[in-house]
Amino acid sequence: MVWDAMSRNMNRRLGVLALIGVLGPFGCGPSYVVEREFASLASGRRHICALDVDGEILCGGCGDDISGACQRPPGTFVQVGAGHDHSCGLGEDGHVVCWGCDETVGVGLCDDPDEEFVQLAVGWFHNCALRSDGSVYCWGSNEGGECEAPGDTFVQLAAGAQVTCGLRGDGTVRCWGAGFLNELVAEMPPFVSIDVGKTAGCGIGEDGSLNCFFGLDEPPGWQVEQIDVGPGGLCAVRDGGEAACWDPDGGMPEAPDNQFQLVELGSRGICGIVDDGSIRCWGGPDDYSWLIAGWLATRR
Repeated sequence: MVWDAMSRNMNRRLGVLALIGVLGPFGCGPSYVVEREFASLASGRRHICALDVDGEILCGGCGDDISGACQRPPGTFVQVGAGHDHSCGLGEDGHVVCWGCDETVGVGLCDDPDEEFVQLAVGWFHNCALRSDGSVYCWGSNEGGECEAPGDTFVQLAAGAQVTCGLRGDGTVRCWGAGFLNELVAEMPPFVSIDVGKTAGCGIGEDGSLNCFFGLDEPPGWQVEQIDVGPGGLCAVRDGGEAACWDPDGGMPEAPDNQFQLVELGSRGICGIVDDGSIRCWGGPDDYSWLIAGWLATRR
């Protein structure tokens, strides 16, 4: 689950994320203030990564981090993505770097291709990347055919568990893997962006409407600016900047009263970047303090 940092305004004013008496897996500690403005978020099974406007990646929430999912590499990045227990970043030079790969479940996940790309999609146990000519390269687990990209050209990719979808230039969507045989799954309305969660895929229409093309039936009729499809539901930044989340059972927590740039629905909670570039989290254990504590620990 990925939001393209390149599409964000990299010149927004400095956001301040103030953390007073953070509690988490690192225990109690003194007060911290982290002055940092963020551009994007990506969440996996337990962990979540953030990309700041200077191109640095921070990851947290990994616990004992046996897979190394939070051991982010140095460098300057334009995009970050998170899978089941691994993460990947697209460098400003166009090269992909992945880390935290457990080869027992995702063979070749960290076999980074030696070529340049313009966009990255990180699935549960596989990765796909978009070349500048619109063609696709995928690597990692291919149990459901999720790495068998068709010969079409695309403008955006999104990946979930054993499924990958691509947005074509005419606004249609084609998916492969997990029962999709390179199917054209969405023809109307024309989409301008898509997102794929573990087992569902949705998109934003040209008119700003929210529509799902597999896995979630009858989503709310919101006008939206950004969406993130997560476990069992979705979150969105609605027209006007408010965040809202939905699932078929009506069990999603209410979002805080902020103006948001983007939201990210993870398996352990929800986070969003608000209009000053800082992060707000809700609906998770200890309000995601474990995540922030992890970031602070890696910066000492």
